[in-house]
Amino acid sequence: MSGRGRSRRAGALLLLGILLGVAGLLAAAGARVAGGKAVSYRPAASVPRPRALAVQLRGAFAVRDFDGEGERLYLLDPLAPAVRVVRFANGQWQAAGVFGRQGGGPGEFSTPTGIAQLPDGRVAVAEPGRIHFFTADGVYLESTAPSLPCPVPLPRVAGSRHGIFLHGSCLRVGGATDTMQMVLFWSPDGRTFREVARDPRFTTDGRFGTAFGADAGYSDGPGEGLFGAGSTACLYRITEPDGVPAAARRCDRDLRRFRLALSPRTRAGIEARRRRSPAAASALRVPAVHPPYVERVVLPSGAAWLRGYSEDSLVLRLVGDSRDLAVLPYQGLIGCRRQGCLWSELGTEGVQVRFIPIAALEALVGPRPRPES
Repeated sequence: MSGRGRSRRAGALLLLGILLGVAGLLAAAGARVAGGKAVSYRPAASVPRPRALAVQLRGAFAVRDFDGEGERLYLLDPLAPAVRVVRFANGQWQAAGVFGRQGGGPGEFSTPTGIAQLPDGRVAVAEPGRIHFFTADGVYLESTAPSLPCPVPLPRVAGSRHGIFLHGSCLRVGGATDTMQMVLFWSPDGRTFREVARDPRFTTDGRFGTAFGADAGYSDGPGEGLFGAGSTACLYRITEPDGVPAAARRCDRDLRRFRLALSPRTRAGIEARRRRSPAAASALRVPAVHPPYVERVVLPSGAAWLRGYSEDSLVLRLVGDSRDLAVLPYQGLIGCRRQGCLWSELGTEGVQVRFIPIAALEALVGPRPRPES
C-alpha cells in the first residue's frame, strides 16, 4: 500500500487519533456495522475498468480536497498551503494558476482541510475555526469564524443552493462523549451553523464502527447530496425543498461486507510501523473487514457508493443494487463531487491527478434489471 491509499486509511486514522486523543481505541473490527457474515469477494473480469483523464503537475505538493465547475477544477494543496487550478482544454487537463498562501492574515491559510465552489461562483476554503471566500479567479473576498455546536478538527465544505454546508467528525455532539460522529452542518451565511444530520463513525470503547470508512461525510450532486460516515449500510439523502436542508435516511439491509485481505508485504509494513511507534500501535491495527462504503456518488440514475473489496480496488454500485458497475482504484482516491471522482498520486516528477467525470460513470449504469413479478 502506498501514496494516498496509505494516507486515506492509516494516515487519516492516525491523524484523527492524535487530534482527538482516542488513538488507542480505533482498532475495532467493525463486525457489527452491517448484517450478515463478511465474505471474500472479487468482481468478474468483465466489469469495466474506466480510464481517467490525467494531468501531471510538477513540484512537491499534495491534494487534500477538490471542487470546481465546467472545465475548471480547484485542488486544495495542504502543504503549500494553496489552491491549485487546473483547466480542461484541447482534450486534456492543464495547470492554470495558484492562489492563497501560508499565513494567518486575510486570504491566508494555516491548515486548510476543505474546498468548495458555491453556486454563486465563490470558492470557499475551510480550516479549523475559519472559512475563507474567494472569487472564481482567486481574488480574496472575506473570512468568517463559523459557530458550531461542537469542534470539528478537520472541516470540509460544500455548496448549498441557499448557503453552505460544513461537515466533519465530532466527538461531543448532542452531549454524547463516547461516540465519534460524522456531522453535517448548514449555514445561510457561513457564520452560524445548525445540524442537518449525523452518522456514527465509531465508539471510543472499540465495540462499534471503524475510522477506515468515508474520509469525508458529504458528496454533492445536482439538486441533492448524499451524507454518511461509511460505518453502517445507511446514508442520508440531503435536499433543500423549502430553502432549508432536510435529511432522509436510506439503508441497504441486505448489504454484505467484504473481508479485508492484505498482501504479506503490506502486513509486514504495518507491523514495522507499529514497532517503530508503540504509542500508535493500536491505531495501526487494520479491521478484519472493509467498511460498507468509503465514498458516495450522486449519479443521474440515483445514489451510488464505492465499496472496497481489496487493499487497492473498489467497486461502484447503485445503492440497493448488487451489480458491479465499475472497478476503480482505491489508492490515491481523493473523493467524488458533482463533477466526478478524483485521484492523485505522487510520482518521480510531481503529482499525477486523474479525473473521471460523472457522465462517464453514468454511462456504465445501463438498463436496470426489472424486478421479478
